[in-house]
Amino acid sequence: IYGQCSSGQPHQPTDPVKLKIKYAGGCGPLTYLWEYKLANGTVWTSLGDTESITFDIPFVGQETTYEVRCTVTDVCDGMQQSTTNLYRFK
Repeated sequence: IYGQCSSGQPHQPTDPVKLKIKYAGGCGPLTYLWEYKLANGTVWTSLGDTESITFDIPFVGQETTYEVRCTVTDVCDGMQQSTTNLYRFK
């Protein structure tokens, strides 16, 4: 998973982040499932199902770390999952 702030300069801690995943190999069309949760949470929330997404990081009243993951599946049932941490400032 890699990405960048999706707004112009200068970047603000509240700017959405555009994320993309690179999947090597596999067969046929790919499906994507993006999800996020609080780093210490247990419930994953869906963000979208495309190769790239723009994540408008929620503000919960304090600086917070989120986990964002993407699961890529191909038509031959091959699967790859990648997770990264994002830190949300005040």
